[in-house]
Amino acid sequence: MSAAAALWVLAAVAASAGAPDAGSSSGLLAIEPFERSSVRVWGRLGSRAGIDTRFDPPPPDAAPEDDFDLRVRASVGADVKLSEGLRAVVEARARWRGAARGRFAHPRAEWEAELGEAYADFYLPRVDLRVGQQIIPFGANAAFAPADALEPRDLREGLLLADPEDVRLPVFAVRARGDLGPVRWTAAYVPFFVPDRYALFGEDEALLQPGWGIPAPPELDPTIEWRLQEHLLETHRPPDSGLDGDLGLRVQAKVGPLDLGASWVTLHQKLPVVTLDPELQYLVDAAARGRDPDPAVLLSVENRLAAGESLSSGTYPRQHLFSAEASALWGQAQLDFDATFTPRQTFIGERLEPLAKPAITLVLGATLAEESDWAWSIAWVVLAVPGVGADELLALIEPATARGAGRTAWLHLAAGAVSYSMLDRDLVLSVRALVEPLQGSWAAAPEVRYRFAKRCAGFLAAEIYEGSPFSLLGYWRRNSQVVAGLEIDLF
Repeated sequence: MSAAAALWVLAAVAASAGAPDAGSSSGLLAIEPFERSSVRVWGRLGSRAGIDTRFDPPPPDAAPEDDFDLRVRASVGADVKLSEGLRAVVEARARWRGAARGRFAHPRAEWEAELGEAYADFYLPRVDLRVGQQIIPFGANAAFAPADALEPRDLREGLLLADPEDVRLPVFAVRARGDLGPVRWTAAYVPFFVPDRYALFGEDEALLQPGWGIPAPPELDPTIEWRLQEHLLETHRPPDSGLDGDLGLRVQAKVGPLDLGASWVTLHQKLPVVTLDPELQYLVDAAARGRDPDPAVLLSVENRLAAGESLSSGTYPRQHLFSAEASALWGQAQLDFDATFTPRQTFIGERLEPLAKPAITLVLGATLAEESDWAWSIAWVVLAVPGVGADELLALIEPATARGAGRTAWLHLAAGAVSYSMLDRDLVLSVRALVEPLQGSWAAAPEVRYRFAKRCAGFLAAEIYEGSPFSLLGYWRRNSQVVAGLEIDLF
């Protein structure tokens, strides 16, 4: 799980819980690319437009938010077998996004181009060595495995309608894989730090939603707002010397009908842990509660800022993940189980203060494992956080009534997806859902997708969020939306 679990405890992976159909609502359709001799080429282009269905004005002192959103994505790549012992993969990605507030106010757009997966595979006698930009999966559950943390996530893509390929960001790494008797082993090293990508305010997926009551930041010019947001919280990043990177080790073995495994990952958390100066923390608390601050404290903060003093720090502390996994076929279903313990994970308190706690995460999942017009997957995620103090509250994870005694905090999340294909699988009906039972919050995303040409498909979908404003899924309730899009396979 990611570092700021109180805000994005499962958002980074919930987008991967979609039904295993022909594509997803991100506007990018994965169609089997053509193969010619030893070269395989693919390309895809997609667009997605969304409009919020709830136009409640934000609180007067909170940041405004977008109501309209348009995204365009493109990618092209090639997989080349150069010899029996050498293979190269290269992919280029581009992304354009535009957004505006109500009545199309404050319009803005951004353009990004970058490498996707781009690596060389060296097939040595005992080791498969991969060097370059890549995805390094850990754990049994493809969507929710808590050990799967070596790559950052793009948290701007949403909870339910995002394509998993757009959420997981490849990183430069060296990965080795081989066999030692009956044991399969994997070792991976990510030398350079890459954080999660996120919006801090103003967007549907922003970490700080208007309902929190945090004062609006100074108005930024639309041409620079998106480029500045992900740097507003951080004050220091791990050095790019290559000597302070992330490391993952994994072993797996077949034991009867079970595939068993264990792993250890040490990494820098991918979201900054922000600590405020006590005087600044007091002002934030007063604003969130609608109280007038002490003028002396306000003057002190103004003078300290004018003197160039830093009143906050945003860093990326190191975290260790110790995990076990198991998977097996049972009839028509693939069953999987993940368990991860971390001695330190950063949560967020109700005053936005960081709370470092140990945490245990369990995931139990099942997926249809045979070819069928039907496709489905389900998962149950349990998070246990021991050692929560009587005066502490884990924001979004616990209800306000939990305060008052030392305790272990619990979070349960059920995720499911089902789809049905008809008309020679040109028409796909699907729905994805998340349910958080302890506070009664939920989210659902129904979708209709139709392939009207060999390489073209369109879709119409919706995202619906319900629950109390400070529950895990109800926190995003202002962002329910209707989405439509077009997808094209380029080759």
